[in-house]
Amino acid sequence: MTIQPGFVGCDISKDHLDIFDDAFGKPERIANEAAALAPLIDRWKNKDRLVLFEATGPYDACLRARLKIIVEWFQRLVIHRICKNHRGSNGLDRNHSGAA
Repeated sequence: MTIQPGFVGCDISKDHLDIFDDAFGKPERIANEAAALAPLIDRWKNKDRLVLFEATGPYDACLRARLKIIVEWFQRLVIHRICKNHRGSNGLDRNHSGAA
């Protein structure tokens, strides 16, 4: 995975986090628990980093709580997936009104 300098990408699941941090030089997988996050959070302290992750309900709660300790902001993304079988005949999501 390629990620821009200064950005950290986190793929979150119930059991683990896949971290993509250009400063570390390689992807890493850690347990999704406070003890495993502590060294990672220490590494990010006082660094100019933007941590990006998809909103995953309760699974991102531990990461959010730890990030709030060291940074004033981070970006929690809400991704809307549109599956082919959920599109109408016009190719748009069936819930889309068509208004601009």
